[in-house]
Amino acid sequence: MNEALFLVTNFCSANCNHCHISTSEKNNYLQNEKQIFNSLVSFSKDKSFILLSGGEPLEISISLLKKIVIFLESKSIFYKIATGGHVTIENLYHLFENKRFFCGFSIGTDILIDSRNNNAHELKKIWNKNLNFLNLKKIPYSLTLTYDKSLHSFFTMNEQIFINCNPTFVMLNELENYKLDDSTKVELTDQVNTIFSKKLILGFQN
Repeated sequence: MNEALFLVTNFCSANCNHCHISTSEKNNYLQNEKQIFNSLVSFSKDKSFILLSGGEPLEISISLLKKIVIFLESKSIFYKIATGGHVTIENLYHLFENKRFFCGFSIGTDILIDSRNNNAHELKKIWNKNLNFLNLKKIPYSLTLTYDKSLHSFFTMNEQIFINCNPTFVMLNELENYKLDDSTKVELTDQVNTIFSKKLILGFQN
């Protein structure tokens, strides 16, 4: 399968402290909607799977998102949405529901961590609502856990959040310029395996 990642926007309202996108002075759309769509048409010619990312792809206009979905479906290209989890998925799911080539969501966890997001307490409510909706509707999703020293106690403090999670797989990443030693990687991987038993664990990657 010829897989690729396509950035539909560099806008994201989450404003995570470590993220160069959220702290960018521009923090707006990479291009106008016509340019974005034309770029996708050209980019997708030899692709069989595309991960739509950003920024936050669920914060582009509904008209553009709908146009992208229609195009990918017409070309029989499998696609997945990478989201930070701070946009209410239920309000937008009608765009993807019953679509043949839609493969679900890839959901980040940065907004759950106080050291990474000053509004984590409020955003966590939306994240939980999204997970409950995905589980209720049996919509496939994966989780991306980006590790730094703040996550050593993260799961101990927030394990209840993940009790009802049922991801297809879990991706472990390292923050840029923050390298974990091998023993810490093993410790954290074991911790994730305990919480997400019998799930495929991928990583570490940066």
